[in-house]
Amino acid sequence: MESAAIAKVAQKANIPFLVIRAIADPADMNMPGAVIYALNNEGSVNIKKLLIYLLTHPYEIPSLIRLGLAFSLARKKLKSVAHTLESIIRFPIAPELLDT
Repeated sequence: MESAAIAKVAQKANIPFLVIRAIADPADMNMPGAVIYALNNEGSVNIKKLLIYLLTHPYEIPSLIRLGLAFSLARKKLKSVAHTLESIIRFPIAPELLDT
């Protein structure tokens, strides 16, 4: 959804646009309640709320770890694709995507 909105803006401005997405949380993975509880209006996790929630719901720690591992794997794959694209095409890659 977000990519489509950005693509429309790029197209109207005649700016080249490419999106590559990685799925970190497949359909059969339930979002841990700790994450839902700790998300703020901007979509960031409030660490203090997360830790408080986990103190009272420690059984969610394994699913939170699985989610973190899945996101880490997705990030590594996207980074790999970005490096490959940079060597194949002359498409500007945001430096912050390549440095991490």
